[in-house]
Amino acid sequence: MEKLIKQYFKAFSKKDIIALSQMFSNNIELIDWTVRIRSKTKVLKFNKKIFKSFKKISVKIDEIFYNKKNKSASCKILVKLNSKSIKVIDLLYFDKNKKIIKILAYLQ
Repeated sequence: MEKLIKQYFKAFSKKDIIALSQMFSNNIELIDWTVRIRSKTKVLKFNKKIFKSFKKISVKIDEIFYNKKNKSASCKILVKLNSKSIKVIDLLYFDKNKKIIKILAYLQ
């Protein structure tokens, strides 16, 4: 699971929509402090909007906590959007095919 999580944040930092698409379940749900959306198409569209808004994006993982019972991980991350940094807690849930089915993102 750690490898999948690192791949996800690497793809997000690189603005790699193709890689993200391959990691997402068709029924993915994204909930953060600004939106609540469901479906791969809508989540990818939202990501594209973020990628266009910021020239440079980087994600640094501070901590990862796993819950094997419900196939989830809690990730404490530092996200840099251009020169602005925000601290975020991401909860990532995986389906039986190791695709991301849900992302819950909270500002710290």
